[in-house]
Amino acid sequence: MIHFHNLAGTRTTSCPAWAFVPMLNGTTATQALRRYLHSDGQAPRFRTTLVVAGDILRDEDPWSKLEEILNAEEALTVHYLTHACQPGFRTEIQDSIHARSAAALQRLLERYADPNMPLQMFNHNTDWRPLHLATCLGAKNIVRLLLMAEANVEEGHPSKPLATACLHGDAQIGGLLLQARANPNTEDGNGQAPLHIAAAVGSTRLVRLLIQSAADIEQRGSRQQSALHAAALNGSPALLRLLISSAADIAAQDCKGRCPLDLLPSRASFTQRFRCRQLLDKRSNPQLGAHCKVAGKKG
Repeated sequence: MIHFHNLAGTRTTSCPAWAFVPMLNGTTATQALRRYLHSDGQAPRFRTTLVVAGDILRDEDPWSKLEEILNAEEALTVHYLTHACQPGFRTEIQDSIHARSAAALQRLLERYADPNMPLQMFNHNTDWRPLHLATCLGAKNIVRLLLMAEANVEEGHPSKPLATACLHGDAQIGGLLLQARANPNTEDGNGQAPLHIAAAVGSTRLVRLLIQSAADIEQRGSRQQSALHAAALNGSPALLRLLISSAADIAAQDCKGRCPLDLLPSRASFTQRFRCRQLLDKRSNPQLGAHCKVAGKKG
């Protein structure tokens, strides 16, 4: 059995040694222990020093070093120390993200670089954080690494990383951010929620992920438009069908009294407009019309 104690000497968690076997594929003892502590919510993966039998575990120490102790004793005690983030490394972090080098970024994080450090972008302070930049570049591996280092998904610039992922239609990064508990209803600097942005760019997959993450289907953005208004402007029948099946109100009006049906784009093909109109027009679909009236009363 392996027991973990914090700096105060309090046991915080325990785990049988055999549970680490699946984690040892190509990893060292230190990496496996850090991974377990991070998954158990006890400590950030890249800011933790481990001490066993009075010795600091080095990153390259093999699992056999711990097996020797486990063979001699019934239990192994691991003390862990979580270090404060260091304020330096701004240029190095930006360079590693621009280069899409997960290895370089990991080395910085293991030296306790702050994964939430404000970056100096475009020759002035935009309050972008590493997650903003990695998301903007579509660097999925970098985003995953920053989240493992407990980067804050809600910190920094008014337009959060989730809004950026939606703007770029990046469902993979959007999914990672939502798994890290990004708020699906946080508005950007223009008053637009992630659902509005995803609908506007036509990403059915992102809209589905946001709805599954409890995004407010009737949240109003700029000009008092809902996500259904944005989907209508996009002219996507698939998006409209998804939102309507999730109880979006087809009679919702924006600040100019326009419902989604009034916003169908003229550039769409006849077939596309016809399919969209069938979905949005209550007279064309009595079942949807009845649903809309119910939704309108609830709203």
